[in-house]
Amino acid sequence: MQDRCSHENAQSRFSALLRYYGHGDFARFCRAADLAYGLESTQNQFFSPNLLLAAQITGICEVSTSGGSTEWWTSHSGDICINSRRRKEIGTSDAWFKSNEGGVVPLVVDASGAPLILGKVANASVPGCFFDRSLKEILPKFEHIERQLFNTGSVADDPGRRETEIYCTTSGRWITATPKLMTGPKLLRSRDQYSGWSLYVQHPEVGLGLRITQPEWAFVTAYHVLPWAIENLYRVRGNDIEFYRPVRLPVIVLRTLFAAASAVTIGPTVCFRNVHEFCIAGINNYFANARGLKP
Repeated sequence: MQDRCSHENAQSRFSALLRYYGHGDFARFCRAADLAYGLESTQNQFFSPNLLLAAQITGICEVSTSGGSTEWWTSHSGDICINSRRRKEIGTSDAWFKSNEGGVVPLVVDASGAPLILGKVANASVPGCFFDRSLKEILPKFEHIERQLFNTGSVADDPGRRETEIYCTTSGRWITATPKLMTGPKLLRSRDQYSGWSLYVQHPEVGLGLRITQPEWAFVTAYHVLPWAIENLYRVRGNDIEFYRPVRLPVIVLRTLFAAASAVTIGPTVCFRNVHEFCIAGINNYFANARGLKP
């Protein structure tokens, strides 16, 4: 009970710090986490990255990596209410936690089960709200926005790159690669000594080379233009939806899944648990129809 109360106080302090800073890079985000949660928590190398993803999924802050480096900014002015088929509230103030004493549960946890975000799941659903719609009604078709997502280009066009990695779909990891030896269809990222990652989709044998301009769409782009299966993006396990931690999906997809789920676990994989069947059908239909597959 004491640990739960301590985390409630930390979450309200953390939210207040994000509002105070307003925006910043990942280092400033980590500073806010240090001040709110204490070094005992944040000395875990995965705590702050997991907290950043949890804050993005739940709407506590917005995140951008379009310039190659991670930047965040606050998107709320108070406690958060997510109207959906699994209606949720997320506390960002001491007043909210006091008024909901006894009903607060972890909504996002790490791989060990330690809470990242606290809130509550309400019994009543709210049909007809934004997240009650099918994903295809929320997310634009790839063919309508593809010109905004990438330009023609390859790693070979950026000779100053010193570090290159390929995403391995079987292990769900980025692995070191030598650009000159790369063959076949690949999603890869590259950077020099002083820059953030730039992402590319390449298939040299067919003359395909794309430089991604919107990083959160990199994996969706790879799915559309490379011979990837849906399982390379996410997997449905019963009523759970799971994907490897390095996979980036558009934030609207993450928030739609969160709205329809009871809870989320963030570890080597990200797992949205007990997702409403309506949402599972919607995300399957969206990606299957994009490739003419059967959902």
